Amino acid sequence: MAIIGKIRQRSWILVGFIAAALFIFILEAALDNGNSLFRGGGGKDSVGKIGGSTISGKEYSENISSYEEGLKLINPNLQLNEQLQSQIQEEVWNTMAAKKLLG
Repeated sequence: MAIIGKIRQRSWILVGFIAAALFIFILEAALDNGNSLFRGGGGKDSVGKIGGSTISGKEYSENISSYEEGLKLINPNLQLNEQLQSQIQEEVWNTMAAKKLLG
């Protein structure tokens, strides 16, 4: 019972700690969004950077689509499940990285 009484007496510390944590969280999110505005060419459409060059979402999705079409030409009965989609995305990213870094 004495512990609960001490917690009640010093509840302002807990409230202050929670308020500070929320303020830091909001400030960090605001600064993170501000940085994306000043990246220069790496807007909301970019999916990543390889060797300093930004990869756009459009370029990435086009490469995934062409890879899937190639697979369907080889095997028309192929069913694209989540695991295969994930493997395709990883393979496309690795191929794009190799082309950017070696090209």
